Amino acid sequence: MDPTNDNGIELDDTLINTISDRFHGPGLRLVLAYGDLHQPVNVVTGDRTINLFVVVDDEKITEWHSNNLRRNPTDYGFICRVLPEEYLKAFQRSATGLVTMPPTPLDPEDEAGIYLSYSIISFTALLDDLAHWTHSMAAAGPLLGAVHVIDGNEQTVAILNEGLEKNRTAALCAAMLTTTLPAALSVVLAKITTLVVSEGMQADSAFMLISDMIPHFKPIAQKLGMDPDLPMELPVGDLLKHVPDIGLDITMIEGLETGMRQALVAEAMRDLVNKNVFVQFMKDVATGPFKRVVPFIGASINRVLERLNFD
Repeated sequence: MDPTNDNGIELDDTLINTISDRFHGPGLRLVLAYGDLHQPVNVVTGDRTINLFVVVDDEKITEWHSNNLRRNPTDYGFICRVLPEEYLKAFQRSATGLVTMPPTPLDPEDEAGIYLSYSIISFTALLDDLAHWTHSMAAAGPLLGAVHVIDGNEQTVAILNEGLEKNRTAALCAAMLTTTLPAALSVVLAKITTLVVSEGMQADSAFMLISDMIPHFKPIAQKLGMDPDLPMELPVGDLLKHVPDIGLDITMIEGLETGMRQALVAEAMRDLVNKNVFVQFMKDVATGPFKRVVPFIGASINRVLERLNFD
């Protein structure tokens, strides 16, 4: 961590233990921080926010929510507190497989301090999304960059790392299919930010994200036989081997003219990412506490309209 950056958040042992203790509960497998901790300011509120995935065993996820409701009741909206547990179970499984909470203070008595914005996902759903993009890349997209393990045993982290490598390999290859090759790694990563992360991202935020992603994608490029410090290129067939099913006929794609192939793959990727965006938005509004959801509704609606191309 750069000590000159006053806005940065350093994940020291005290902060790691505090976050880990906050989410301790039945079936907890992983707590993951993702994104840039050097510039963690939330674009909506201006608060310093750590983005997290809380990963729970499939069979324990309802029990985990019940425990979290008792320990952190203000994280949940009124609906979650009054409806039966099966409501949260159904919510958890729908759309992207996430239940996402709006930013909440790490210390309820210090609203000027660090905020946590966390999404709960089952361990199986996380691994499926990393390997096959089965949940619209809702977890796979945010986990393309830096991932900081807050809590998780060695065996679980090893399984996670395998999934992260598959996900980054697939994203790199998919982006190369939409890019005129040969292309520099930074150009390919810029395409990833457009296709997967955020089409409406500001230029400075996109630059920071690409800078954050480069060290994680250089080893991927090397494993694929490319030099990440030089313009990169691979045969279309080799790239397609690493891309999950995105709804396209691979044999048809391989024989297309370059421009047509780039356009079709890009459209398929956007369709994949956008598939559940509206339903997930409605879930987020329904799940969180009203006073914390309201500031994010306008920004969230803008992101939904951006994704759905409603101008």
